Amino acid sequence: LDLRKLLRKKIKDHVKEKERVQELEELAPVPNSFVWNFFDDAMIAAQLTVLDHLNYRSIKSSELLGRGWVHKDKSNRSPNVIQVLKRFNILSNWVTKEIVAYPTHQERGRAIERFISIAKNLLDLNNFQS
Repeated sequence: LDLRKLLRKKIKDHVKEKERVQELEELAPVPNSFVWNFFDDAMIAAQLTVLDHLNYRSIKSSELLGRGWVHKDKSNRSPNVIQVLKRFNILSNWVTKEIVAYPTHQERGRAIERFISIAKNLLDLNNFQS
């Protein structure tokens, strides 16, 4: 009986944590050009790190066993691993979109320099995901 209660509590906590991650992502989606230029590189890196941390915390060890994310039923086997992969792809696409959105080579170069600066800040935070 106690084991059943403990298991129910663990499941409830996991669901709450997943909902919290989704709420944070809705509140802090990948920014658009207008917004991201107003923030310091270190702040952007810190916020990306918080979101990545929450995503990684939601991964259960059972999702990593048997490489569940490569099977046809990957969304059932490894939903949180899939979420981490999706977030990485969204962020990568955003960076690419931002760089090519600038019309001149000089502006694109400045955008690349800015993303390199953000990446250095991420490295300082030991964030190898973003």
